[in-house]
Amino acid sequence: MRGIRLRLIVPGVVFLCVALVSFFPGLVAKRDPLEIDAARVLTEPGSDAWLGTDRLGRDLFSRLLHGGQVSLSVALGSVAIALAVGGVIGILCGAIGGKVDLLLMRVVDLFLSFPAFLLAITLAAALGPNARNAAIALAIVYAPIFARVIRSATIAEVSKGYCEALETLGVSRSKATWRHILPNISTPVSVQTTAAVAQALLIESGLSFLGLGSQPPTASWGSIISEGRVLLELAPWVVLGPSVLLSVTVLSLFLLGDSLREVLDPRSR
Repeated sequence: MRGIRLRLIVPGVVFLCVALVSFFPGLVAKRDPLEIDAARVLTEPGSDAWLGTDRLGRDLFSRLLHGGQVSLSVALGSVAIALAVGGVIGILCGAIGGKVDLLLMRVVDLFLSFPAFLLAITLAAALGPNARNAAIALAIVYAPIFARVIRSATIAEVSKGYCEALETLGVSRSKATWRHILPNISTPVSVQTTAAVAQALLIESGLSFLGLGSQPPTASWGSIISEGRVLLELAPWVVLGPSVLLSVTVLSLFLLGDSLREVLDPRSR
């Protein structure tokens, strides 16, 4: 159990540190991420610029942290919206069932029939290229996933004996859902949420890489990688920094979700 908790704490601390310096970049990054300096174009990493500079002389360390704020905001915001919308749909379908379940689940199946990244590209292109629309597109992509997961967990809880006992005691279905069923489905929801944030972060970076996310001069991890791809042989540090930070953040989220599952669900051990 101690080893499981350690595996939970380490990725959690890593993600919290990344989130902290991303949402409060001024704590460690003193340069303006938009400041252009022709005298410092493609400067190699050193004491003056920890991660070097890009083709316009902008400090990459500062741009990386400010870009993390955009990328994490889009990923976290979209997953929060998807969890709220998908949660309501999943609980309604699982607790009520019948024609409501049949109708809503067919709509959910329609969205799930498309690959997530392809659907996100289509929606972001239709809505217009910016960070807000990218977040909306990701929320639409992940809401059906949460709806399916929460519906399955709700149905499993409704079929248990304590729900029948609550009905026998005269407890309404809505009160039983909010007071008893929701706490009992927290484990799969928590695991799915961490996985969704990691996947949304990857898709947001892909959208920004393709020019469908945040627009210049605003930086995000995907847009920084996109700008540096043509300089890969000349200045590999432009791509290396955001690529490593993105990989570390996504890996920490996946490890955090896996550890949460082991801690919250003893049957998984």
